[in-house]
Amino acid sequence: MGLWPRDHSKGGEPISRENAQETVSSIQAKANRAQASGDHDRARFLRSGADAELDTLNDINRLEAHGFRRPKR
Repeated sequence: MGLWPRDHSKGGEPISRENAQETVSSIQAKANRAQASGDHDRARFLRSGADAELDTLNDINRLEAHGFRRPKR
């Protein structure tokens, strides 16, 4: 088990910064649409998911700041 966050739905593939950022942006956009349509519970639920993905992105940024690079697999 390594330090790098992995996507276990894809066989444990290391998560790239680009994929993590894309996921955060997508979830935030869905939350904004839910909020705008008045579905506040769904918006809150989606934002909690975006927060978890943002934590993953922050983990990747910290690792890269310390000189680690995304493993090949």
